[in-house]
Amino acid sequence: MDFCSFPLHIPIMTLCTGEVYGNKLGLTYAVEIGEYFRNMNGEIGEWTFISVPSNVMCNLPKFKTPLFTLTLSQWFNLLVDMGFVIERVGEPRQTDATERNYPNVQGAQVVPYYLYIRIRKAC
Repeated sequence: MDFCSFPLHIPIMTLCTGEVYGNKLGLTYAVEIGEYFRNMNGEIGEWTFISVPSNVMCNLPKFKTPLFTLTLSQWFNLLVDMGFVIERVGEPRQTDATERNYPNVQGAQVVPYYLYIRIRKAC
C-alpha cells in the first residue's frame, strides 16, 4: 500500500499575532491568533528561532519564507479532491520531560504547532 506522511505547519500558528500570554510562573496559557480564513498565496513572512538567546538574536537576520496558508478544511478537501484517503491525523506536542529540559518550548503544550497527516492514494 502506497502512503505518504507529512508535517503541515498548522494554519493557526502561521497567523499568530505574536502575542503570547503567560501566568505569574512564566508558563504560556494562550497564544493570540487572527485572520484564520485569510489565504496567503506566497506572501513573504519573516521569523526567527525563539530559542536563540536575545544577545545572539539581535545580530541574526530574520528568515524570509513564502507563506501559503489554507484553513484545515481547505487542506483536507484538497487532499481528498486529489484522490487521497486520509488515514491518520496527529497534533504532536512535547512531553513533560522535554518541557522540563527545554522550558522555552513550553508553549507547544498549549497550542499545536504542527499537524501530521498520513494519506494514501485511493485505489
